[in-house]
Amino acid sequence: MSLKWGVDDLTNVDSWRLAAVEMLATALFVFLGTGAAYASGGDITATALGHGLAIMALVAATAKITGAHINPAVTITMWVLGKDDLGKSLTYIIGQLVGATLGAYLLYLIVGSVSGEHALGAGVTTGEGFLTEIIVTFALIATVLAVAVHPQGKSRVT
Repeated sequence: MSLKWGVDDLTNVDSWRLAAVEMLATALFVFLGTGAAYASGGDITATALGHGLAIMALVAATAKITGAHINPAVTITMWVLGKDDLGKSLTYIIGQLVGATLGAYLLYLIVGSVSGEHALGAGVTTGEGFLTEIIVTFALIATVLAVAVHPQGKSRVT
């Protein structure tokens, strides 16, 4: 395993086309998942189903095109593992960040307000929130590696 430092993809039109696919997938994920949370009044089951069904459909749609990263943590992991080079990873991350912003903005245009609360729960410290994010991100990456990247994974896409 070694990091790939190539940056040729930063000037490659095809790389930016793939980044646009990541942008669209991320925008739809944020729009659909957050839209489900908003439409259900924050019901945890509806929110989980909205996000789960959205990611399932988007991974199925983009897996053979981009590897269905849809999350910078996945993209960074693929770079660290030597699956992608730095240039490709940077184009994907740019696409994902733009897509997440676009998805949230489109939902904002439709509902006319900021949906959800962007704060820690009552009694949760910043450290606890940060640790929770680390644990949940680890779970996401472990799942992606086991299902989609490991040679014996049933859904290997990269």
